[in-house]
Amino acid sequence: MTSTHYLLLLSAVAVYLVGTAEFMLSAILSPLATVFHVQADQITWLVSAYALAYTLAAPIIGFLSDRIDRRKIVLMALLLLSLDSLVIIFSPNLLTALVLRGFGGLASAALVPVIFALIADVISESKQATAMGSIMVGMTVGIITGPIIAGILVQYFAWYAPFIYTAIGCLVVFIIGLFTLPHSQKTVGKKLSFKAIKHVGITRLILAKGLWNGVSVCIFLLAGEILRQRSHLESAEVGSLMGLFGMGLLFGNGLVAKIEKIKVSNNTKLVVIILIIIVTIILFLSGWLSLIGHGLCLTVIGGMLGLASPISTAMLARQSAENKGFVLSISESVNNLILLSALPIFSLLISKNYLKVSIIMTIVLLSSAICLVLPIRQRIKRQ
Repeated sequence: MTSTHYLLLLSAVAVYLVGTAEFMLSAILSPLATVFHVQADQITWLVSAYALAYTLAAPIIGFLSDRIDRRKIVLMALLLLSLDSLVIIFSPNLLTALVLRGFGGLASAALVPVIFALIADVISESKQATAMGSIMVGMTVGIITGPIIAGILVQYFAWYAPFIYTAIGCLVVFIIGLFTLPHSQKTVGKKLSFKAIKHVGITRLILAKGLWNGVSVCIFLLAGEILRQRSHLESAEVGSLMGLFGMGLLFGNGLVAKIEKIKVSNNTKLVVIILIIIVTIILFLSGWLSLIGHGLCLTVIGGMLGLASPISTAMLARQSAENKGFVLSISESVNNLILLSALPIFSLLISKNYLKVSIIMTIVLLSSAICLVLPIRQRIKRQ
């Protein structure tokens, strides 16, 4: 039987490759635009195609993963992501690349939530948050290093080198997983997954997670432009400061085990984390801080997300019981939908310098997340 540590390492490498495949494009948009003979703004559709396919496919695959051995889905997804990364190299035009990138999003939708569900099947509830934090370290490393590795490979080799890198990585993990990944729990006789999200606690937590994740990532994605406007920094300097967000994520993932030992409910921990995010975003948007202060804010936001994500994912896995795959997939889709909805709104407000409106919007959305996180039983008792 595969040891727990070995399984966590293999899972972390798998989600690392997903993070790398998703974020590496940010560093190579111009070379790809040249290859496909389009404008730089048009090549960003590759990112949108990936995100849209991920969002739409995740609930369907999650539903299937509750009735099919999750091991098979993970292995098929690894193989599909590997093949997709190779085939996209031979795309004759952008349209073909968009279709293929959609398959890559589908593969990622089958990997990330299903891996978490598989881990929840084989690891005891008391250790699930720590285990998921360990796996998310892989995703975080992929987010941080993906653009760096892609940039280096394109500069010193060829535009398609990053795709070969991810293709080989996925193939290696597929081969190792073929002999080591455990089978998931038997699914015979389980109730329909679609009934799972009707559970009030699950629905509230999914929405709350989508809100705090969506707002925080929006601010991160727009932070570079905010810093550039305020401090007139060069791209390399902005990139370095943005990297602090990733370092915060990594630090937060590493702290999960220690935070889990604190003898308060996970709901209380999430409320405190969201409050810290609110205060930090307000300080960042206010413009009162120095450049160092802005950097610290990005680090704190990343750190809080690095804590909140594994804690909330473990809570959803525990509450959804036999429907882990479907519920965790729905959560991923809601995260993406809220992010895709909030990003243009925040982008417009910040571009118009309506920072006070952005702050008010942040307070309203994240306060709603806190209300959703508060245990419903406590609210009933007070009435």
